[in-house]
Parts: sequence; structure tokens; C-alpha cells
Amino acid sequence: MGAIDRDTPGGAGAGSAYLFTRAADGSWSLQEQLLAPDGAAFDGFGGSVALSDSGDTAIVGADFDDTAAGTGAGSAYVFSLTGESLDSDSDGIADASDNCPATSNADQADLDGDGLGDLCDGDRDGDGLPDSAETGSGVFVNKDDTGTDPLLADTDGDGFGDQEEVLAGSNPLDALSVPKALAVPSLSPLGLGVLALLLAGPGAALLRRERTCAQP
Repeated sequence: MGAIDRDTPGGAGAGSAYLFTRAADGSWSLQEQLLAPDGAAFDGFGGSVALSDSGDTAIVGADFDDTAAGTGAGSAYVFSLTGESLDSDSDGIADASDNCPATSNADQADLDGDGLGDLCDGDRDGDGLPDSAETGSGVFVNKDDTGTDPLLADTDGDGFGDQEEVLAGSNPLDALSVPKALAVPSLSPLGLGVLALLLAGPGAALLRRERTCAQP
């Protein structure tokens, strides 16, 4: 929005333009004031304003700016709105540094350290399960309602991540339930017999060797 008669450091009536952003609730807030870098009194900066479809470039006209073409010939200024000063969500953190540029989060909280702010991160603990599935109820129903804590990557503290357990078929809420691939395999009677023979063979040979060495 232009304010063609606004007094600025450039002089009386130098003019300025204002950039506003619209929040999700429909309210508008002032983003920043745009000024001509060489503004002078009565330039009429802000007489016309245009914004690109992407919202990252603004063009502001100064209807009466003195230029090489003559007194009051007018000029236009192009502003890049993607620089370090742009703060789309008005949280005091420039978009270039904001871990959640479209959602106000001045504290920049990022639980899992993935560079995405908690307020716009669908998996805050970074365990691979979406927060919508981690209902925190303490009761496992299925993969879409795991009952796990959305703020703990390993809810039951057994050393295996919540998603890892869900995919492996173990209960992410029970520390005694671990992924099946890590359980000790069960053997049939025949398998146990074969294992006993394999273990007994080297053991018997070692015993005979020790007896031989012990003879005078």
C-alpha cells in the first residue's frame, strides 16, 4: 500500500509504501515499510505499487522523482522481499533464518533438531511416526493410533524407536516387547540335538588334549 505524501527521512512528502501480510485467521499485520534509498521531498514515492504473484518482488513508483530525464520525470524502484529482512509470519525472525517461516514461533523450538520448527513439524520427535498417529493414550491400537508420546522417539525406553517397533510388530508401549528380529530364535528338539553335538565336539577334543598334556 502506498502513502504518497508520507514524510520520511528523505524529506516532507517523500512518500513510502507498506507491506502487509495476512494471517490464517484473516487478520492483517504490518510487515515492513519500504522507502526509496535516494528519497527526497515531494518525490511522491508510493504513487503506484505492484506486487508479483509469488509475493517476493515489489515495484513502487515515485511519480515526481527528479532523474536524468528531467525534473519530476518519475521513476520506479524494485524491491526483493526474500532478503534477510522479510518476516512473513511477523514473529521477529527473518524468513531466511526462521525454521517455520509461515507460522509464528518466536521461540524457534525444534525438538528433534531437524531444522523444522515444532509448530509446523508433523513429526516433532523425529521417530518416523506422524504426530497424528501418536495419540499419547498409552494404548496401542494400530499404526494409525499407536498411543505413543509424540514428544518421545522411544516411548517405552527400550532402546528401539517407536516407528521401528510398530514396523517390526512389537509393542512400542512395552519395554519387554522388542522387535522379533532381535529375539532369540527357538529350536526344535532335532535342532537342539545338532547344536549340542556341535558344541560337544570341540569341547571333548579339548578335554582329551588337556588329559594328554597332564600325563607324566
